[in-house]
Amino acid sequence: MGIEGSVTTLATEPEHAPPCDPCADQPEQLRLHCMEIWGGNAAEDAAISVPGIDIWVRANPALGGDKGGDIHYVSTCGAGKLARFVVADVSGHGPSVGEVSDALRRQMRRHINTPLQTSLVRALSDEFGNSTNAGQFATGIFASFHAPTNELILVNAGHPRPMLRRASTGVWELIRHDAPQARTSFKDLPLGVIEGAEYSQFVVPMEPGDVALFFTDALPETTDAQTGRMLGEAGLLELMADITSDRGFDPSTIGALLCERLDEIRGRPCEDDVTLMTLHHNGAGPDKPSLGEMARVFAKMLGLMKV
Repeated sequence: MGIEGSVTTLATEPEHAPPCDPCADQPEQLRLHCMEIWGGNAAEDAAISVPGIDIWVRANPALGGDKGGDIHYVSTCGAGKLARFVVADVSGHGPSVGEVSDALRRQMRRHINTPLQTSLVRALSDEFGNSTNAGQFATGIFASFHAPTNELILVNAGHPRPMLRRASTGVWELIRHDAPQARTSFKDLPLGVIEGAEYSQFVVPMEPGDVALFFTDALPETTDAQTGRMLGEAGLLELMADITSDRGFDPSTIGALLCERLDEIRGRPCEDDVTLMTLHHNGAGPDKPSLGEMARVFAKMLGLMKV
């Protein structure tokens, strides 16, 4: 698990993501409860569950490292109705990425009960502006699932566009933000690029069986060893359609299958950090916290327990 991002109530050590093997045993699912945060920038192969959504995270740092420049986080709010998901790609490697991972976790903790993600993204961008690592920036996808309304709320800070597979059609498509924006407006830029940048959020309705896929730029930037061409969004969509049609559809295997196919296409292991987060709407409704869970929530809100 991540450097500081392991769930507070757990005391497990990180396990490195194994080589891609779609036939390997699936990781044991971790259930997040009220006001918990999980994640970081370490190698990971994990299954997580929150109200309404099953999540699979596969994070492979470059060159087999223990930690990389990609960051992943999952959190749940105090009422068991709002879950948040983040995939970010930080420029550079080394200790500075760990500092960004810590900063992101602090901001997620601070905004853990806030539905509006724009405040979280702006706060994180301000952290970059005040950072001593001049010139560092990050792209990121910030998403929240509101279980009572089955809505996925997204902010894209200069990150590769995620994908969505509707259960009703079986077709993969890009998750687009169609709100018109002038080219001169400083909106939705990578974090740390310009001071005072604004961020907008948009809503994607989710139905049971729908699947969303978040990933870092190593995927669309995969270069075909035979043609020398970059895969791009169109090629990645075609690859996803091929994977899910040839082998049947099981969202828990998407990360392993996709890594395997991309290695085949490039003819060698990836030399960049690779992170995938698969979200599957499992049809469950919001949690109804027990009295014990509510007591822990109040203790966390009062600062008596760590989030």
